[in-house]
Amino acid sequence: MFQRDGASISAVILDMTMPVMTGEQTLPILKQRRPDLPVIVSSGYSEAEVALRFAGKGSDGFIQKPYTGAQLAKAVQKAIGSGAGSRPAEDAAEG
Repeated sequence: MFQRDGASISAVILDMTMPVMTGEQTLPILKQRRPDLPVIVSSGYSEAEVALRFAGKGSDGFIQKPYTGAQLAKAVQKAIGSGAGSRPAEDAAEG
């Protein structure tokens, strides 16, 4: 979907565990093609573990599973307003 419609996508919520590629494999590809794209990592893993695994890879936020719709909306608003791509993964995972 991103290959076909990447320019029209406003943000991505990326899970660490996915069927074809992991979040760690997918994030650099997304950022290479669209450095300005806000990418939020979603995981059941702890925030500290995610921060270590995604350090320096350009994520713009983190949301711990399970989450509510309100928590998701807040994470998306924060990532979109953060000037995507400008925050290091360590800071993004903390925020």
